[in-house]
Amino acid sequence: MIPEGLQWNQAELELGDPLNLGLLSLLVIDDSMVPRPIGTAFLVTANGHFATAVTAAHCFEGIRQILHPNAKHHPSALSEFLPPPKELDLKQVKAVYIKDGAAYLCPIEIGIWDNATDLAVFTVSAPSNEPKIFRDFFWLDDQLPNAGEVVAMIGFGEMTVTNDPEIPDRGTMQRQLLLRVGRVEEVFPERHYMLKGPCVQTSIGIFSGMSGGVVAKWAPGSTIKPFAFISHAPDPQPSYDRSLSGSSMGSILKAKITALGEKKQALEFMVSNVGVGKDGSKSELVSSFEFFPFDNGTREQYAEHHSAVF
Repeated sequence: MIPEGLQWNQAELELGDPLNLGLLSLLVIDDSMVPRPIGTAFLVTANGHFATAVTAAHCFEGIRQILHPNAKHHPSALSEFLPPPKELDLKQVKAVYIKDGAAYLCPIEIGIWDNATDLAVFTVSAPSNEPKIFRDFFWLDDQLPNAGEVVAMIGFGEMTVTNDPEIPDRGTMQRQLLLRVGRVEEVFPERHYMLKGPCVQTSIGIFSGMSGGVVAKWAPGSTIKPFAFISHAPDPQPSYDRSLSGSSMGSILKAKITALGEKKQALEFMVSNVGVGKDGSKSELVSSFEFFPFDNGTREQYAEHHSAVF
């Protein structure tokens, strides 16, 4: 667990560990054809040829900055004075999935994200050569821990991607799947100064590539059921010094969870401040992705609210 005198502890998971089957790495290929790792995501539904995943909204905003580096406004400009964000074309964004020792580049069909709570939800399609690849996912937990309880953060650290100069569309990814355990330092039931929604602060130190990964209550031998996702942490982080608290934040998943038998769950996420992206090479949206407005907010005010049902 957590030895005396330490704030957090770590396990490095092997390539064949079952947790890999519920996790993705996000990758964007910039205009110069250089692949760049962005963060972690985890599957919350799986239907063979497609799946739904959760990650951090700032991962998608990072993708926007890579694909559109010449912003027309200053980064410090307040959102209420900016025009509505344009839909982001995701055709250069891929989800890397590893199963049975093979790596697959999977297209992302559509995503929505909420910069206020840092929540992003997206759908990912199976590669054409493996049409039924998605079978595993994480069941979500709507029960929150208390301050002092042990939680785990799971994500990919130290991700690097190098492309083959001889074959531009091939490359090598290095990543380390980390399971880090620590204690809940504080629970914020409404908001924190950087997250406008319920969240928890933990003692765990994290890498930036772990953003979007799993946050779950932890007990040896128990099933990993996320109640939150990894959002952010102060910089610099004690990425290796386990005697120091990382003070990392997990954004709590506000989702209505309905079990559909023993093998499926239906999820309804409430999101606001919506950013939207889809694969521009696709002729239509994924049929399982629906939006139901329930508030009178306007996109111009960055206050549009939706219920995304999966």
